[in-house]
Amino acid sequence: MRFSFRIGPGARGPGQMVPVHADDGAFVIEDVPAGTWDVEVSAAGYQRGRTAGITVEEGATAEGAEIKLVKGPGLSGRVLDARGSRPVLDATVRADLSTGRPRFRMGPDAGDNETMTDADGHFEMLGLAPGTYTLTASHPSFSEKSETVELKEGPASIEIRLGQGGTISGTVLGGGRPVVGAGVSLGAAGDSARGPFGDEQQAVSDDSGRFRFERLNPGRYSVTASLRGQSSSPVDVALPTADASQDVSLLLAEGATIRGRVSGLAEAARAGVSVSANGPESYFASTRTGAEGTFELTGAPRGTINLSGRTGDFMSGSRTASSHVTIGEGQTEVPAEIVFEAGFRVEGRVTRGGRPVTDANVSASPERGGPSSSDRTDESGAYSLEGLAEGTYTINAFPMSGSEGGPIHRRVSITGDTTVDLEAPVARLGGTVVEAESGRPLSEAAVEVEDPEPGSFGRRLMATTDNGGRFNLDGLEAKGYRLVVRKPAYQTETRDVTASEDADVRVELRRGEGIGLVVRDGAFGTPLRGVFVRVVDGAGTSVFFGSVSLDSEGRGEIPSLRPRQYEVRIGAGGYAWITLRAVVVPAPTLSVALTPGGTLEIQVGPATAAIPGAKARLIDADGQPFWPGSFSPPDYSFGLTPPVRRWENVAPGHYTVAVDGGVKRECDVREGATVTVLLP
Repeated sequence: MRFSFRIGPGARGPGQMVPVHADDGAFVIEDVPAGTWDVEVSAAGYQRGRTAGITVEEGATAEGAEIKLVKGPGLSGRVLDARGSRPVLDATVRADLSTGRPRFRMGPDAGDNETMTDADGHFEMLGLAPGTYTLTASHPSFSEKSETVELKEGPASIEIRLGQGGTISGTVLGGGRPVVGAGVSLGAAGDSARGPFGDEQQAVSDDSGRFRFERLNPGRYSVTASLRGQSSSPVDVALPTADASQDVSLLLAEGATIRGRVSGLAEAARAGVSVSANGPESYFASTRTGAEGTFELTGAPRGTINLSGRTGDFMSGSRTASSHVTIGEGQTEVPAEIVFEAGFRVEGRVTRGGRPVTDANVSASPERGGPSSSDRTDESGAYSLEGLAEGTYTINAFPMSGSEGGPIHRRVSITGDTTVDLEAPVARLGGTVVEAESGRPLSEAAVEVEDPEPGSFGRRLMATTDNGGRFNLDGLEAKGYRLVVRKPAYQTETRDVTASEDADVRVELRRGEGIGLVVRDGAFGTPLRGVFVRVVDGAGTSVFFGSVSLDSEGRGEIPSLRPRQYEVRIGAGGYAWITLRAVVVPAPTLSVALTPGGTLEIQVGPATAAIPGAKARLIDADGQPFWPGSFSPPDYSFGLTPPVRRWENVAPGHYTVAVDGGVKRECDVREGATVTVLLP
């Protein structure tokens, strides 16, 4: 992903690089908005350098920034055709650190870890930081190939051979006839380390209803087709070998038609409302309302269909509302209405240090289901959120400019119209990360603070150390946090800290070895391309959570951990999460097989729905709570939104659905099957 944008007229946007041509290395960056900034520097043959926490005041000049660059080891090699060992010209080669959250650089230099091969198939990257990388080569005429390479202090070389890859083709059918012009989507299961947008491919069916995807790697794929509101059920296709070929048929659903309207909005706001539907058989459809607020969705299967409507957009503000319909046996048409209730209004101002924070995105997120709303602050920092229901919400403010500091959160109970002013806290946490053995500063170490208080799950601030090993996290409340520091080839360090106006800590990291990981599809044995991993210690502290890139053989590495016992949770898109308990570090390579699992459908009756903030936990046969997924709260709970709560990709096994303050129901989840649990 490459971004380049400006904050205002003449202003230089975050991530925009300034070319420097000076014998003494001097540089000047002009038109910088007031605030606290990091300055990054890149130069050929050197590791990227950075200095953090430079404060720029309005109308003043911040001087004295000094960045010392260190030469980095080189990575070179060749890309060859696997059939005849011929060199591949103009192949793209990308190097990604194999662990951690995806990091998206912005600006024209976004591809500093990316290069092209020459006529001899040769490539070279200079100035990389030491670490374990997933090296990926791609070319339009070949299937993509990845290899894992460990880069230490010296140069490294590698050879990558590209093959022709496999093929998935097929026909889109509707009413027994080929469908022309249908959009066909192909998604790779277990591609979790590719970032939030995945690696989906698109095609359009031809005059014979045919489509074709080529140059595919071995693995499990999901194929769907859609046309004018109709969609097919996803079809899973496996390519067990590098040259495998599969042909499938996609049937556009001929289920019921949902004809509905949105209400509760001003006449001018009824058009263009985004409406989506999901239900049994992996049904999903979306559309927008017409001028009168009407919408139509086709191909809906029998059962309960959940409907969701959203007005506006992320940039200007939005509101949501939901509804549901139940389609019976033989029904071909069903009416629906999505009502945007007047609800309650929350308004206020967002300020930092007494100054208004302008152009910030403010949102109200319900704790246990219900309508949400968002808005953007004006020049005075004011915002207004409408249509909220009674309940507990988290009001979040996310400044769009990096100079305005980090996000602001406040948990509130809404029982009527109210005013919620958001003032950014002024406490901070700074410090230095050094190598324990030598005391030298460690750059590019990931520093994260997590709020351990109940109800604050997901509230994290992150920073990366600069060339001096320094980091600075502003906008914290004056209270205790959990600090997690990690860097490839070093053991993760976790400690409890207290933020204040002058808090400063020194963190020492010790060298260590990571845990090898090999992940494959449990049914077909094909390698996965990436997984999400969470590692939890005996005290319940998450010492690592992030994506782990896997090469073309499914190999990757979990970063170094302190010698002790851990619980390791592993999951990927389209697969059920599994938990490996009592993993003792140092550990041998972990071989893991993931399967899609089954589907749990919980029908929420009136008695359960009447429980305030109804939630439940899924307890396995060993009495341990099953982890619902990557962003689930620490107490393993999940909300019970009536009438149906569907939970896909659940690992097979015997479970108990335990409702907080309610009943318990036992069930057995089987691979590829759907089990229904009835709650009163």
